[in-house]
Amino acid sequence: LPDGANRRDVRSLTAMQTTVDSAIGTLIKVALVYEDSNARLRTLSPIREYVTVHMKPNDEDVILIHGFIASLACKGQISPGDEGFPLIQKELEVESGNISWILSQVITNTRNSENWVAPMLGFSTFLLWSRPSTTLLKTFLDMHEGSLQTKSVAECLLLLGDIQHMQSKYKEADKSLKEALSQFQVIGNSLGIAKCLQSLGNIQRMQCQYEEASKNLEGALLQFQSIGNSLGAAHCLHSLGNIQQVQCKFEEASRTLK
Repeated sequence: LPDGANRRDVRSLTAMQTTVDSAIGTLIKVALVYEDSNARLRTLSPIREYVTVHMKPNDEDVILIHGFIASLACKGQISPGDEGFPLIQKELEVESGNISWILSQVITNTRNSENWVAPMLGFSTFLLWSRPSTTLLKTFLDMHEGSLQTKSVAECLLLLGDIQHMQSKYKEADKSLKEALSQFQVIGNSLGIAKCLQSLGNIQRMQCQYEEASKNLEGALLQFQSIGNSLGAAHCLHSLGNIQQVQCKFEEASRTLK
């Protein structure tokens, strides 16, 4: 793992539970592994590359490593206003190199792509709030879209559009979100439809396309209200009120924002 691991986690990453501590001690003595200032076990890049090529882990250990990384990545599906967000962001930041490395390998090699949708979405959501990147999601969709369920494709496209929005790539975001919207409409997923319309409306609002933005935000508002999602409805009303304020429709804006 490029970012190493702490001793506690190493014990859970191998089936050789009874010998792991003595093995770590031996590796440190012969300078193949060192412990950094944060008590993480690491190895130098040339050693890691040699081991990666010539000393493949057994299948049981691969399953344990993949399970550990998938569990970490799934924690990333959290927003700044959610409880525990700072702690989870800190935990994932430490492990981000390892997660990215394993997910990149999985994208190339897995035959069970549906099982990796949640980790891909989780880690990409973490990146959305820290250093927005579309690389993993775009590669995952390019290689596995045909084998994924419609809902999974739609969720990946929705998040891809939100990341592109964060990167101010409005044209690409618009395309991704409209594709996601179409997929959600096929399966009748009201929450997904609402989120797509909301994101499209906010992108159009940023580009001063107020008529189109209002239409999409009003559509999103109706969808959120139909499923009882008061937080989503409130966000839509806030955006609509801001549009009305910019258009100098102050009485309408006052009613909307109240």
